[in-house]
Amino acid sequence: ALPISLARNKISTSKILKNAGIPVAEQEPIQNENEIISIINKLKFPLVIKPSNLDGGEGVSTYLQTYNEVLEAYKKAAKRSKYIIAEKHFEGKDYRLVIFNEKLLWAIERRPAHIIGDGKNSIANLIKIENKNPSRGEGILFPMKLLEIDDEALKILKDLNVNIEYVPAKGEIIRLKIGRAHV
Repeated sequence: ALPISLARNKISTSKILKNAGIPVAEQEPIQNENEIISIINKLKFPLVIKPSNLDGGEGVSTYLQTYNEVLEAYKKAAKRSKYIIAEKHFEGKDYRLVIFNEKLLWAIERRPAHIIGDGKNSIANLIKIENKNPSRGEGILFPMKLLEIDDEALKILKDLNVNIEYVPAKGEIIRLKIGRAHV
């Protein structure tokens, strides 16, 4: 069984998984801003930037498609850790498995943060309503994180040609994150 400290080391974990024949995203450590262009040229867009030693989505930015997006994501991640990696971004399903003493305790599909329209409330109000869910909060004791309107959410809304005052139709799903799961 991998100790927790190793599981939080994304570079070592990726090497172990790759050696076991499990496909993993190609990744590169980023030591400083000067390396960004060469990493973009090597990995190609879209990219993910994240601390390699943290979990819970801290400092993670996904589906980055321009140099400026990667630079800003690097700065954001560097505020949380000095160990930053870039990875190729892949769309697909995301699962978290919890294994203890070589036994699977639980598995969950993690879906990107989103709200579901009711035909009455704006995106801003739907977020406030959803954040009252007792399963949402900050820290490891909460299975779901609080929803927020951050730069990634604003970019998604802009791409949809809507803003936080938009009232989604009943059942309309509005994603607030691209690939990082927040359920």
